[in-house]
Formats: sequence, structure tokens, C-alpha cells
Amino acid sequence: MLGDKGVLQVASGAVEPPTPKETALAPPPPPAVEAQKSAGGAWMRPTAIGLGVAGVAALAAGGVFGYLSFDARGKIDNAEKDPNGIVTGITEKEAQALDSQARTFAVVANILFVAGGVMAATGLGLFLFGDDGSPDATTALIQLSPLGAFAQVRF
Repeated sequence: MLGDKGVLQVASGAVEPPTPKETALAPPPPPAVEAQKSAGGAWMRPTAIGLGVAGVAALAAGGVFGYLSFDARGKIDNAEKDPNGIVTGITEKEAQALDSQARTFAVVANILFVAGGVMAATGLGLFLFGDDGSPDATTALIQLSPLGAFAQVRF
């Protein structure tokens, strides 16, 4: 039982309802506050999907440029040769142009592979740990205790 100063007291016997004087002294209960989650992270999931799609597209484009580089290099390496080992299938000017093209395509492919991998990984991270804007969504929870650790991921 709480006394007039909010101190817990031990009571025995029948409990009587408080008198009007005690009721007037009790502070009013605090107003109920609804906890609403802000929609500040609602941009994460759509951005994650966009980054994932762009990353996969960049990886595919990198594969195309890698194939073009490999093909240009193959035309040089597999050029027709006479019995003495002299290249007769392409001219020196064509070989230089193919070599330049192969190097350029290889650099473009490497850049696209790195950029695509970074975009896809960022998109995956934003999707897994991002907020979808719903008020009841808890995206990630990690608890440590003396008995061990507990991890929970909810979508």
C-alpha cells in the first residue's frame, strides 16, 4: 500500500478505499504516450533495391566488356601464321588496334566489376539492416549476457 508520500507501507487487515483527501493529494497519472517510430529510414529499402539492381547490371556489363577484351586478345593470339611462324592473318596496325581495344575493355571491365560489387553489397546491407518505415519493425537486435549472446533479425 502506498502512503501519502508514495512510500510503500505494509498493511494488514482489510483495505479501505482512500479518502477524498488522499485522492486529492495523489498526482495525476502521466498521459499515455504512444511510441511511434519515425519514418526516417523508409528510404533504405527502396534505395537498397535500386543499388542491388544497378550493381547486378554493372556486374553484367563488366562481364560483357571482359568477354570483348578476351575476344580481342584471342584474335591477336590466334592469328593465322605461315609455316615459318610469321603472322599473316592480320596486319601490324590491326594487331595494335586490337591490343589497345583489349586493354581498354579490360580496364572498363575491372572498373565495372568493382563498382558493381560495391553497389550490390551496399544494397544488400541496406536491405538487411534498413528500416522499411513500418512502426512495428525491429530490424536487428543483439543482446549480450554473461550466459552468451543473442542475435535477432526481423524484416
